[in-house]
Amino acid sequence: MSIYRVFGIGMLFLCTTFGIANEIDSKTNSRRLLSEGDKQDWMFSSTLDGRSILRVKHGEVKPGPIGFYADRGMVRFRDIVVSGQVLKSPKTLRKAPEPRDFIFVCRDAGAGGYEAFPDVCRRKDGRLMVVFYAGYGHVSLPNQKYPKGGRISYCTSKDEGRTWSKPNVLYDGPFDDRDPSITQLSDGRLMCNFFALKKDKKREYSEVGLFLLTSSDLGKTWSGGEVVKWHMGCSSPVREVSPGRLFLGLYGRSSKKNDLSSTGWVARSNDVGKSWEPIVEMDNCGVDNLDAETDIIPLRDGSLFAALRGKRQMWWSRSTDMGETWSKPITFGHQGHCPYLHRAENGIIVLGYRSPWSSTNITYSIDETKSWSEPIIVDAVPGAYPSMVNLKDGSILVVYYDVDNIRARRFRVTKSGVKWLSLSDKMSAK
Repeated sequence: MSIYRVFGIGMLFLCTTFGIANEIDSKTNSRRLLSEGDKQDWMFSSTLDGRSILRVKHGEVKPGPIGFYADRGMVRFRDIVVSGQVLKSPKTLRKAPEPRDFIFVCRDAGAGGYEAFPDVCRRKDGRLMVVFYAGYGHVSLPNQKYPKGGRISYCTSKDEGRTWSKPNVLYDGPFDDRDPSITQLSDGRLMCNFFALKKDKKREYSEVGLFLLTSSDLGKTWSGGEVVKWHMGCSSPVREVSPGRLFLGLYGRSSKKNDLSSTGWVARSNDVGKSWEPIVEMDNCGVDNLDAETDIIPLRDGSLFAALRGKRQMWWSRSTDMGETWSKPITFGHQGHCPYLHRAENGIIVLGYRSPWSSTNITYSIDETKSWSEPIIVDAVPGAYPSMVNLKDGSILVVYYDVDNIRARRFRVTKSGVKWLSLSDKMSAK
């Protein structure tokens, strides 16, 4: 008998390590699963409340461990019975990652206990600032208990990420305000971008649009709050690639006629965000349906490198004309959600992402994105949406979420690899 604790609330998945999966609408069921096996008849079968949900014949898949996982929230499984002949594994299974040294940035911002999608920057006063989504679930539309739905919250740190302030509200509009990012601009202003969802009569919710807020007093007050004309989503911060020259990665529907796929887009400004040029589409060229979550980083040769989320793979594209045109997307060779690009003080480029739906990962490039290291697990939690900032001693703080809390870890990257550091350790000068 085995007892599993997995995360999820909306959709429950039953799977083996070899990819056999069945999707169950767990909202209307008791979430009780009975799993049984018979080598002569069925290798794997399962029922939910007495209803058969998956039957796989012996020989259809290779032997391997079975398990349960889900997304969004938390589910606890009890009284799971697994029976049948235990087979010896044909190979050595990868061990679970060792516990990681992390700290909590925020565990409850007072909007329902679900904190997610963090982003971090260093303000001009030297303090670190993390913005994040606070709601009661993965989507927090206004309801009777929370009439404004999800909101944008933030915490600050004055000791390089060791400790964090109590959460504060940055913005709380009439919609589900979500997925914020924060940037310290060269003109002294902070810029926060996010998008919002609203209730929809035809479907559960629809997009309101994208918002850009600015603050000239270190985040005490904010101006803006109007919907920007782009009807897009965003998951990465505004990038100031040169003084006054801003880029913002977006994602939305392809502009092609009769094409319902999604792709990446880019917004550009030459005057520190006071005005914006028409957005540029990053053609997916039919390689994948790009959920995108586009992020951009300038390279030393003057080109721009973009990372994009796809349905099947994580992709990259390059621009050699300051974002006017983009190359056909090329795969990283593996899946990845919510890519985040960061340059360490020693010049190494670090890419953070979520490995669906298992862990928060980073990989790094020492040759300006020509090649990448093997993935390195930051934490064995499926939330992710990592963000990074350089610390004063040359190490890096990575901020991410587990399932409903904001976490942070510290590491140093060199050509030799990644070394994890404790946030409780004394930070020496570079």
